[in-house]
Amino acid sequence: MFSDILEIWGPPGDVYDQIQALGSLEDKLAYVRALPRCRNGYCHTHGEYCPFQSCSQFRVQGPPCPDFSQAGKRLGAAGPRLPALLAAGAKAERVNAAAIVVENVPLFPLHLAQEAYGPGYAWVRTVQHPSMVGFEFMARPRLLVSTGVCLLLPLSAVTIGELNHTTLD
Repeated sequence: MFSDILEIWGPPGDVYDQIQALGSLEDKLAYVRALPRCRNGYCHTHGEYCPFQSCSQFRVQGPPCPDFSQAGKRLGAAGPRLPALLAAGAKAERVNAAAIVVENVPLFPLHLAQEAYGPGYAWVRTVQHPSMVGFEFMARPRLLVSTGVCLLLPLSAVTIGELNHTTLD
């Protein structure tokens, strides 16, 4: 288990503050895209630095949702959790993941995920109740009744705007 996801850009100390100090989403994206991407991060399981790359080609990520949640402050891309989303996209790109599921709230903006994860993926968006994807315990009325799931597929799995199911089998 890795430590701070911002480690994708090296020691995370100042990176967060530098991202937050920038005004527009475009400026933040330009800044993080120019940062070098590390191959290793501190792993709490092994007590040492381990490679981010693994044999898994399928990644499941859940960037923090309070900035987009009806229960949160709804700050969106101006919120304090944007650096974690940008780092998740940078990490997925760094390890060249073949497919990615991004779990978040239904109000999570698809365009922001597209920006954070880059142009190498085609998006399929579906909103599902948590119990439909194995999270039966999240169906309590005080919590969100649905979870937004965005599936990222490599462009090689897409033909003329439709999914090429033979590639995915």
